[in-house]
Amino acid sequence: MMDYQKKRKLKIVHISTFDIAGGAEKVAWRLVKEQCEAGHDACIIASACRDRSGRSVSFNSEASTEMQALCRSAGFLYYEYQGSHKLLKHSLIKSADIIHLHNLHGDYFNPFSLILLSAIKPVVWTLHDMQSFTGHCAHSFDCEKWITGCGLCPVLNVYPQILYDRTAQLWQDKKNIYEHAPFWVTTPSKWLKEKVGYSILKKHPMELIYNGVDTNIFKPYDRLEVRKKFGISEDVILIGSVANLGALVNTWKGGVYTLEALKALKGKISNCAFLNIGGNETHNDSFIIDLPRINDENELAMVYSLFDIFISTSVADNCPLTILEAMACGVPIVTFATGGIPELVRDGIDGFVVGYKDTDSLIEALIKLSLDNDLRHKFSINARHRAESYFEQEMVVQSYENLYLRCIDEWDTGRKQINPMSLSEISMLIKTRTFMDGYEEVFSVTDNSKQALGITTELFDDILNQSTEPRNIVIICCNAFASFKKYEYAKMFMKVYLDKFPYDKEVQEYFESIEMVLSKVEALNLIGESFFERGDIRGAKNAFVAALDICPDFVAACNNIAVLFWQSREIEESQKYFERAVKSNPFDNATVYNYINVLIDLKQYGRAIEILRNYVKSVPEDIQMLKLLEKLEGIPQKEYRYE
Repeated sequence: MMDYQKKRKLKIVHISTFDIAGGAEKVAWRLVKEQCEAGHDACIIASACRDRSGRSVSFNSEASTEMQALCRSAGFLYYEYQGSHKLLKHSLIKSADIIHLHNLHGDYFNPFSLILLSAIKPVVWTLHDMQSFTGHCAHSFDCEKWITGCGLCPVLNVYPQILYDRTAQLWQDKKNIYEHAPFWVTTPSKWLKEKVGYSILKKHPMELIYNGVDTNIFKPYDRLEVRKKFGISEDVILIGSVANLGALVNTWKGGVYTLEALKALKGKISNCAFLNIGGNETHNDSFIIDLPRINDENELAMVYSLFDIFISTSVADNCPLTILEAMACGVPIVTFATGGIPELVRDGIDGFVVGYKDTDSLIEALIKLSLDNDLRHKFSINARHRAESYFEQEMVVQSYENLYLRCIDEWDTGRKQINPMSLSEISMLIKTRTFMDGYEEVFSVTDNSKQALGITTELFDDILNQSTEPRNIVIICCNAFASFKKYEYAKMFMKVYLDKFPYDKEVQEYFESIEMVLSKVEALNLIGESFFERGDIRGAKNAFVAALDICPDFVAACNNIAVLFWQSREIEESQKYFERAVKSNPFDNATVYNYINVLIDLKQYGRAIEILRNYVKSVPEDIQMLKLLEKLEGIPQKEYRYE
């Protein structure tokens, strides 16, 4: 067993939506900063990065337009993203001692990537909301379907919103993933921990670790000095709040309740004002002061010190950093008893905690505290002491370090017991080439069963079989395809549907309208080929361009114009269209063969091999391509040209 007391430098990789942004991202970023200062090698891999210190790197989430159109219209939340499947090959992941996940929702991470990552490294997952165990929503409010299985969702419009009710399958897919993915769960509140205990995550080891705050940064400043600096009168009772977009606009922050309470307070105390940090809107009420988002934490701490009272009317929350920051700055709190907030703020000691959405009690508490300077002073001292004693960031870092060491130890001894998810349990929509490459690498399995490996008739058939309303799905998806000019996919999907339901007149008419569009594209492409054969290069180019204006990914036209540009030695334009063609259909023999020969001429053997390997995995009977691949793989890398 490991000696947990012995200091060990760990390589920690956090995965988050962004590196620097809202609450969950800020939690991850602060952990990275403190872990580096504690001597560890910590960083963030995110879908997008703003920091330039070198502690964060971004990765390409990789979602094609057609997959986005299909998945989003059919309710397959985040299934279009392929980049997260490739993270297992990322150099930072490969060298990591542990992976620390944060929010995986936010348009960047495919949930099935969790199967791959948890099989190669120990994983800790900090939950910042409920999205990991619901059908789709980050907070379920009064709905408890997530306990037994979602479906007939009453809150489809709650973030992250889905257009089609796929919640029953999304919930079941998560359940199946978790049964085959070993990881440790942490929650920053007892409130969320209790919910996890009833959820599809209940069999995973779990630990409570509250969010933290750096009390050396967030500390009380001299009230008179900061008010003088910001031009706010000493005798104004200043109520404050901090939220992304401002507390009055952000729907999660219950702005209507804050506004109702403020208006009631204004009726009792004339010299009050509300400082709305994060808000960019302009209000007609003169007592509302809007300040945009403050990124500098030292400046933010000074702004907290302007407040006499911090108000929180969140309708959904977990362990909000803004409350911890305000307490650390010695600001009394008046708040609803939302989520884990009552675990942070002690009612009658650090402020007042009233019932959920109880505006009458909220107003009463706000007025009482506004009128009692001594009580505010008492609560201020208590709040600061509580933040220092229970939520200091260094304590949080140490708690995670202890957990990491236990996880590494347990994972090292239990990794041989990992039970990979059977491919028969995985939808064809997921079994793309990118996913299968990762699956085969991690589990040393070669799968010979039928796979989608892209958008195919088999995939559409699979989706229709999984849908309770196949007609709605085909119309929604084909509308999405058509909006992106992906007419070939719309035609393919409707053909699969009409084979099952041949008497659906509306879909048949839709199908015929799409066929007319594609017939025009095919005619333009044939005209272009005719011009080309007669030596009219300009006429050919115009015809191919006209075809691609209607259907940008029409493979035959992409291939033809690419050949045309190649023959005129416009290499960059030629490769652009060849790449578009092989992306649209990586198994079209003529296109692949033409492009491979172009790449060979350019000595770009690496890209040629990549395309051919993908091709022969799905068309293994093509002997010509197999022999060409063998020939290319025998070329020494010193002869490669990289462009």
